Amino acid sequence: MAGIVASRSGPGWADYWGVARGLGSLYNLKIGYRTCTGDGRGITADVLAALDWAVQQAPWLKVFNYSYGAATITDDDSQAGLFDYFVDTYGLTISVSAGNESKTGILGLWTNPGPVSSPGIGYNVITVAAMNTQGTVDRGDDEIAIFSSRGPSIGGRKKPDIAAPGGLRDRWVWEGLDPKKQAELGIYSAAFNSDGFVPKPGTSMAAPHIAGAAALLRQAGVRDPLAIKALLLNTTDWLFWRNDQGWGYANLARAFQERNGVVTPTLPANRVRLYKGQSNGLFYTTLTWNRSVYQSFSGGCLSDLDLRLYNASSGAMLDSSGSMIDNVEKVHTTLYGPLVVNVTHWAQPSCRSPEPFGLAFSESGFQPATGPVLTLSCTAPSAVAPSSQFSAACTIANQGDLPALSVAGTLRFAGNASSSSQNFGTIQAGASATKAWLVTAPATAGAATLAFDAESNSFGGLFSGSSNLTFLTTSGSCVVTISPVSASIPAAGGSTTFTVTAPAGCPWQATSNVTWVTITGGAQGTGNGAVTVSVANNASVAPRSGTLTVAGQVITINQAGGGPVVSSVFNAGDFQPGLASATWVGITGSNFSSTTHLWQASDFVGGKLPTALGGVSVNINSRPAYVYYVSPTQINVLAPDDPAVGPVPVEVVTPQGRSLSLTAQKRALSPAWFRFDAGGYKYVAAVHPDGAYLGKPGLYPALTMRPAKPGDIVLLYGTGFGPVKPPTPASDLVAQPGQLTTMPVTVRIGGVVADVAWAGLVSSGLYQFNVTIPDLPDGDHPVVVEVGGVQTLANSFVTVHR
Repeated sequence: MAGIVASRSGPGWADYWGVARGLGSLYNLKIGYRTCTGDGRGITADVLAALDWAVQQAPWLKVFNYSYGAATITDDDSQAGLFDYFVDTYGLTISVSAGNESKTGILGLWTNPGPVSSPGIGYNVITVAAMNTQGTVDRGDDEIAIFSSRGPSIGGRKKPDIAAPGGLRDRWVWEGLDPKKQAELGIYSAAFNSDGFVPKPGTSMAAPHIAGAAALLRQAGVRDPLAIKALLLNTTDWLFWRNDQGWGYANLARAFQERNGVVTPTLPANRVRLYKGQSNGLFYTTLTWNRSVYQSFSGGCLSDLDLRLYNASSGAMLDSSGSMIDNVEKVHTTLYGPLVVNVTHWAQPSCRSPEPFGLAFSESGFQPATGPVLTLSCTAPSAVAPSSQFSAACTIANQGDLPALSVAGTLRFAGNASSSSQNFGTIQAGASATKAWLVTAPATAGAATLAFDAESNSFGGLFSGSSNLTFLTTSGSCVVTISPVSASIPAAGGSTTFTVTAPAGCPWQATSNVTWVTITGGAQGTGNGAVTVSVANNASVAPRSGTLTVAGQVITINQAGGGPVVSSVFNAGDFQPGLASATWVGITGSNFSSTTHLWQASDFVGGKLPTALGGVSVNINSRPAYVYYVSPTQINVLAPDDPAVGPVPVEVVTPQGRSLSLTAQKRALSPAWFRFDAGGYKYVAAVHPDGAYLGKPGLYPALTMRPAKPGDIVLLYGTGFGPVKPPTPASDLVAQPGQLTTMPVTVRIGGVVADVAWAGLVSSGLYQFNVTIPDLPDGDHPVVVEVGGVQTLANSFVTVHR
């Protein structure tokens, strides 16, 4: 075990290095003994003595490996409690072998897979399963070892936690008529009785890999044991828990790369903690915390923490994990855009408050978020007549750093349960919204107080605010009533009139607080009257709100947005979010155009692609795109050349106005096949050299189609594959084909690497691949191309028929 952690090789054993071979000190605490019959034994009292010695005499020791254990038929026992106590109390990382309890008979894994041993069933330890390496450096052929104990625990908890190398391979042997599978060789490490190395299989060999990894992470700056555990489990090769590998195969390269994306705060009971950041595709995050164990090791308690993901723009929940028995939660999603991570500490059952936790993110840049902060205020006349009606305008401002979703405002008289509610919708961070209420004053004179409350259930948290407004009811007041107290105007604009009711001789005046609302009649008067306003056209996609004040009373005027609205931006090949330079891009939304346009020869001037059709243009990261197609709800463009990568704004400009920008993720490469959709399948747009389309005969009756045979050369088409030589600017018509410079190019058809004779750009944004069909059986086979380390989706097919 020590050699697996820290071996520095030896004479005749070059390159037999331990995981943390630069380790300065390694302590070996002996707790086992050999019996008279040659068996190894150990007792819990010796384990306790060793751990107690370590924390008392060598408190700088923070990473331990324990490659030992015993079979158990319970979900918890004193030995698991002992290890959990030391981990939680002294801030340790303890890697523990899962056990070698799986049965090896031909039906063993199905009839009795072999439970995780103790202390591997512990909550706070990192329980390690064993993988077979197959003797290669390629992780792709590694598989779980036959002997490695499977989970879950007896009580259904997710154990083991992670997998690491623990064997070479499995092999079948025969014992009489009973075939059994057993381990062959194992992991090489230093022999205890010589200066050589010996191979041994077992989860005992897997566990020290994780102990060594923890030591490396501590050296790299990840010091908190909860952070180490969260980071290791978050960076495995698997997104879901499995009963054989736990959260997956340990990936130390990924753990090192993401070492700065981990936090270790605390969270009080019945509270949430939010984090915000940008997701650039697949995003995953892992939450870890400890159970608290009594000093007697006989029991403890576990706080109930949950983990959830939300779309920061819409507030939609994308994934959640809410186990009440585990202390590891992992969630993931695929999103290009802003994301919110929610950690919730439920009050019941609650173990301790605040509860420390570790949280690892797959993307850098995630920061704590305060969430919505609602600040409320109301305005109304300072004095009104008893039983009179007046308008009160109440405003909710969001001074937080996330949108407030589904905001509900409630107005009532203080001390009165009866109330009136209005929906304020979504209020963006830094924005506000105002609603007007028609209020009837109390029948008796005196001071009265209006209580205004608001709530928003956003990103799994409840956010609220309140304010009070006091006014006087006095007899003989000059009370002015306005009707209605609000108006909604279409984007095209128009006029509307408000009725003024006031005692004879009572003066009043009307004013507007925005330039787009003009008072055209009744700017002032006495007694009864009317105020007429004219509202200008709203050329922006964003709705807007203004106020009209009459005799101190506020009237809200809301106007709908009238410009184009962008709903989504995607690669026009595979319809996935995101784009790259010189890639065909689809944009969907509304109010783009009243007609349909497709570029024509007359649109090309001087060999340049058009940047507008029918007065409609598109800007990507403030650069004009090249417009191919325009309709009321969709635009297709070629993305301009732009070295920027990451989030970029996309906006549509029409004669009716300019859209709000929608953020899209721009990447160096965005490879995708163009496809035919038919029969529930998506077939790559491809042709034979004679011009016939590749596909099943009759797939599209209007086209001549035939399948490919093994050995045929076919031409496949896609977009987003990157720069070519000689270079062609995206703005120009392609004068001559250009060969891809992002080499090598690997095309797999049906999982078999195909010969690529040529790959490059043949038309604006259109790439061609000349590929030989491998020796494949008849049927539809997926086609995947990898270029520059990026792959197309594995959901596009070609038809092969001999």
